[in-house]
Amino acid sequence: MRDFEKSQIILSIFREGGDADLRVRSGIKGAGMVLGILKNERRWMESMEEIEEAERYEDYAVVLIAHGSKLPYNREVLKELRDMMERRGLFKTVRMAFMQLNKPSIDEVIRELASEGMKNIVALPVFLANGAHTTEDIPNILRAVQKELAESGRKDVRIIYGEPIGADERIVDILIDRIKDALG
Repeated sequence: MRDFEKSQIILSIFREGGDADLRVRSGIKGAGMVLGILKNERRWMESMEEIEEAERYEDYAVVLIAHGSKLPYNREVLKELRDMMERRGLFKTVRMAFMQLNKPSIDEVIRELASEGMKNIVALPVFLANGAHTTEDIPNILRAVQKELAESGRKDVRIIYGEPIGADERIVDILIDRIKDALG
């Protein structure tokens, strides 16, 4: 059996989740070629998955909702998060809104998106945990603006309300990084 034929067999085994040591044990001279093909195929598959994911959410607008503050830091962090999320390219648009003390307000942003023709709007509280704002205030604002839109003929606008950040291993990683930074 020629090396090329062996590499095709090994490539098919890899595609089906085969043993990574197989290429070494096979003694194929073209093992590097097989790895190169696999890396390119893996990148291509990951790219296809990213495209499919982006297409799945392309009709959605996201509104990141923060509390708001007299100090500029709250707004700056929310803007950075919005920019980072926009760069991912998953959603049609990503906007920011505030409960109080800053503009734009939640209802202003929802109305603006509806006037731009958005039909699917995800309102996401950028809060660590549930509290009065996330369980009462924000849902009340969203219900009121949904009712207002429906009464004005925009019954096609769907507002989906997400959960706050909550406990998550990824947050623990950030906290550990902050501890390490503090300890120098």
